[in-house]
Amino acid sequence: MLQLICCFCCILLSALGHSAPSPLPASDPANHGHWVPFAPLTDEFDTNALDSTRWSTAPRDIGWAGRAPGLFDPTNTAVADGTLLLGTRAARRNASWPAGFDNFTTSAVHSVNRTAHGYFEVRSRSGSSCISSSFWFHQNSGGSWTEIDVFESTGNSSTTTRGGETPRQICSHTHVFKLAGVATADLPGKCGCKLEGAACSVGACTPLPFAVDDAFHTYGLQWNATTWQVFVDGAAVGPAFDAACLQEPIGMDFDRETMPFMRVPDSPFVTDRPFAIDYVRAWKQGAGTE
Repeated sequence: MLQLICCFCCILLSALGHSAPSPLPASDPANHGHWVPFAPLTDEFDTNALDSTRWSTAPRDIGWAGRAPGLFDPTNTAVADGTLLLGTRAARRNASWPAGFDNFTTSAVHSVNRTAHGYFEVRSRSGSSCISSSFWFHQNSGGSWTEIDVFESTGNSSTTTRGGETPRQICSHTHVFKLAGVATADLPGKCGCKLEGAACSVGACTPLPFAVDDAFHTYGLQWNATTWQVFVDGAAVGPAFDAACLQEPIGMDFDRETMPFMRVPDSPFVTDRPFAIDYVRAWKQGAGTE
């Protein structure tokens, strides 16, 4: 009888878009990697508000105002029914807005804690418009400025993005804007990246058998001292990339952005279904493992 009740609970949670807590990464359910939970970057979003000991929506903590024309607005972020929700809205600029921002407000959260290396997993469903839904890490510490984009996704299959992105792919990149003690010209040789504008970057887009805005799926980043690798529903996707220049602790981010290389929505904009994160979980590898 107990097994039947537990089974029913799992089915009910799945139908609601939520999953039962799991102590191990979807990529390693047998725990061959000796994973140990890392509480500072783990959140089931089961409270009725964003946990301010873990997350911030303050512009000073996020580090920027948003990607123009969409301005980050903390009121577009909410926690409801065990899910972190990041929304977007049509809006008109006022005198308090920075130059270049108009027509849209978006959303962003940045972790209070920073880390380097580990396995980081979210269960999420991307927003339904071409305003991006992203899971990433970044920090501009002054001496170094690095970024890992686990995914920058677009919804809305009915529109074509300028860069060719679709909801049926995962695009993952790293960007090294500056590295303490390393000249910009030396970044490609040291970091295994290519200078593109203000950053030295590397990454890839990989096709998926589903649309990221249709249903919840798990997305993971495995990051160690030598490589970083992205996982979808427990399986590795795309190549493993060089992590030689990704050694400093950085913060975790979830956000929505009006990315011109994807597509800025036409006006008038109808608010889309939010970017929904069921959970984020983090692990470190135990003693004797990398």
